[in-house]
Amino acid sequence: MKKEKRGKAPANFDFIPEMYPALPGCYLMKDKKGSVIYVGKAKDLRRRLSYYFRSTRQNVKTRRLVPKIYNIEIIIVNNETESLILENNLIKLYKPGYNSMLKQDDVGYPFIVLTGEGLPRLLPYRKNWSNRQWADTEGKEEGRRFGPYLNKEYRDAVMDLAIETFGLRICRHLPKKSCFRYRLKKCSGICEGIISPDTYMDNVRQAIELLEYRYSEIIVMLKREMETCAGALDFEGAAKLRDRIMLIENLLEKQIVERDEKHDQDILYFGDTHVMVLELKKGVLLKAGFFSFHNETDFLLTRYTDHSPEEIIVNRQINAGDLEKQPFSKNKTPVRITIPETEIESELLLLCRKNYEYHKDRAQGSGSLLRR
Repeated sequence: MKKEKRGKAPANFDFIPEMYPALPGCYLMKDKKGSVIYVGKAKDLRRRLSYYFRSTRQNVKTRRLVPKIYNIEIIIVNNETESLILENNLIKLYKPGYNSMLKQDDVGYPFIVLTGEGLPRLLPYRKNWSNRQWADTEGKEEGRRFGPYLNKEYRDAVMDLAIETFGLRICRHLPKKSCFRYRLKKCSGICEGIISPDTYMDNVRQAIELLEYRYSEIIVMLKREMETCAGALDFEGAAKLRDRIMLIENLLEKQIVERDEKHDQDILYFGDTHVMVLELKKGVLLKAGFFSFHNETDFLLTRYTDHSPEEIIVNRQINAGDLEKQPFSKNKTPVRITIPETEIESELLLLCRKNYEYHKDRAQGSGSLLRR
């Protein structure tokens, strides 16, 4: 086999490492026409992008890519988990020519759903990315969804943890007598009335806390159970609880770039002369933009004349008058303009601010983000 030659490709893009932050995020490489030709992720954007333009040992694919790069846009995120999820969704949105492995896959990351039944179950789900519909729903589309998880195995481990820890049922049709899972202490025996429906729903609420990242409360509870098992010389049970605690601790890296939402949102962070916009489609972060403005109300009217999301979250109160009452866009979608009201909205606004500060620092050629 002929050995692959390595070297450094000539570049048309003037890459300056100091203009990129040493933070996690995704980068979108664009050609002369402005089309996205490659999407990548990084734990450290500055270091990763430097490889394309500073390394003297580039592979063939990189040497072919670099001369076609005329612009690079980045979206900063909070952690590596978010960069992985965002990269996957950006590749499916733009289908760049150089992302050959992921662009053909039209299925997103795995989710968990809590069904809308009277005695809910937890089931595995996947989202069909192109039409944002849900696969394998068993007619339970009204259920509440959690995720995404980075792979099926990880999702299944979390789901099994929640089911077994809180004794949730897995049977599609409720039997009249408890099954073998109850004798293995993996189910609460709700089918036979061993626990009441109210107690079962309490268990469901605890499972929701686990899936909603309220890990500290769950870990305290499991540690108490582990100590009880150890005190009773049930070392096998204690070891199982120890493994569950370790799994939960590995889940502590929270992500906010893909959630299950029924409506579209734009997150806007206004500075003095510029505004950062993050666009979320049904809870999925897909686009980011940095714009100049003179008047906040005029910017909103101009930007959303043709189409608007159902909700716009801003960082400060805007004297919009009757802005929300008038036909805000041609599709006459009702629009709600608000400051953050929930924890997740506040976190999204903080992420928007982080991207705003990067773009502001870059425009000025200095700043805290660029010094990192």
